[in-house]
Amino acid sequence: MEVTLKKRIIWVDALKGITVLLVAFHHALLSFTALYGSSTYIVFTLVDKVNYILSFARIPAFFLAAGLVMASITGSKSKWFLTKRLPLMLWVIILWTVISLTFEIIGFNLYPWSNYPSFPRGYIFPVPFGNLWFVYALLALSAYAVVISRFSLPVQLVFTLLTSFAIHLFLGLYSFEFEISNMLFYNLAYQGIPFFVAGFLFKTFVVEMLDNQKVVVVVMALSLLFMFVFKGNVMDSVGYSVLLVKYIPMTLLFVGFVVLISKIGFINHLFVNIGKNSLEFFILHQFFIALFFNYYSLESFGYVTHFLLSITTPIFVCLIFIFTFKPYIKPLFNLPKSVSYLGQKWL
Repeated sequence: MEVTLKKRIIWVDALKGITVLLVAFHHALLSFTALYGSSTYIVFTLVDKVNYILSFARIPAFFLAAGLVMASITGSKSKWFLTKRLPLMLWVIILWTVISLTFEIIGFNLYPWSNYPSFPRGYIFPVPFGNLWFVYALLALSAYAVVISRFSLPVQLVFTLLTSFAIHLFLGLYSFEFEISNMLFYNLAYQGIPFFVAGFLFKTFVVEMLDNQKVVVVVMALSLLFMFVFKGNVMDSVGYSVLLVKYIPMTLLFVGFVVLISKIGFINHLFVNIGKNSLEFFILHQFFIALFFNYYSLESFGYVTHFLLSITTPIFVCLIFIFTFKPYIKPLFNLPKSVSYLGQKWL
């Protein structure tokens, strides 16, 4: 059976674009803070606070979008996973782990906010290297969705909640040697499994609901009301309750906001284009952030200008690079035809 993708949902691409852009800004902010410290300047305090609030929405929203995209695949999901997703993600992991390691080995600090070298010696592929944890997560979530899709909807829901909670309990009892592994499993428990599966299982309901602007406004209002009524719980929540009182309402509010602004022509065009190149941008932005913070300093401009330019310049340069040289960098994010052909013949 042929595996194809249904007509793209525009706001889903916009959601992917905005979320990966926010992740990049987060990494730029981490780099700036690691090198120059925090500040009492109001602009730093404001950006830092907004970044913290968005931390409960940007990754869950992206995984929700990824689940919606996978649900849009027609034909056999298993075949799509085995012939498309699995070989592509493995290719990206291998290729970009090698490229990243090469840069670090020659002395290029790829992650300015962490100790150099960043890579876990002796555990290259079992342990994700830096931002590549995200690719590992997408691969794991796609495989998970294929497995649970064989069961009835109630079983899928119960199994999803139990899996998420089991990882939560596991992390409370055991800590991995490398922090990146802990982060991967934490994000799977709270941001990956619940939201990816929600998009995968309820794609029709979610799309129809968010295509109605009145419903979007109501959902956003209810999310705000929930956070206001349970304000104390939202601020002080710990453990698994974080999923209920922080991640879910903030993600609903954020997604609703993105759906509304995606109706604006130029905003929609910009973020949709970023979303269609989300994998390229997610991996490449770190190289531009590292290049900027390793070799440039704008302290002579004064703190505020230095801060704002530092967290925006590498991001915009990366976007310009991707859009300008897209035909040349695309092969680095596509599975070689020979490998793809062999995989399909084998299956």
